[in-house]
Amino acid sequence: MNPFRAILCLATIALTTTSTAFALELDGVKLPDSVTAGQSTLTLNGAGTRRATIFRVRVYVAGLYLEKKSGSAEEILANTGTRQLTMRFVRAVDADDISDAWKRGFEENNPKTAPLLTKLSYLTNGLGDMEVGSRITLTFSAQGITLQAGQLTNTVNDPNFATAVLRIWLGTNPPDEGLKTGLLGKN
Repeated sequence: MNPFRAILCLATIALTTTSTAFALELDGVKLPDSVTAGQSTLTLNGAGTRRATIFRVRVYVAGLYLEKKSGSAEEILANTGTRQLTMRFVRAVDADDISDAWKRGFEENNPKTAPLLTKLSYLTNGLGDMEVGSRITLTFSAQGITLQAGQLTNTVNDPNFATAVLRIWLGTNPPDEGLKTGLLGKN
């Protein structure tokens, strides 16, 4: 084999074997370009960092995975297909603080939430404190929503409730506008 062909062959092998399975790294968190949820392969739509307080403290990096990419919150919320939101914590957060923030976000983005708050309490029941590196995964489908965090798995079979939960991040009053923009793939 001539030397030029050997170099070309090695370069081709290097390019095909070193391609990364990660689409993005944000604040030290690597997000894969796709995930599998049930029978669906979902593609990273966008990602962002949740920042809190006036000091803009980084709390978690979130990635939104969809069957088909979209930059429209309304379209994503209306979608009945499989969607997944993953949160990787870059700061330790108390379980009560997480539940309180989700309840506040739920109420601010959903009118007449009182009947659904018991479902939100059930969904977050047993959720422990999040340490740096901890992950919460919310999978939304036509059947409802499943929360996974460590050994905890809670499911609520109500698609309207699932959409109401997703509005916490994609509704008109998200906890962090920059996070919403990132999840929509617009940053």
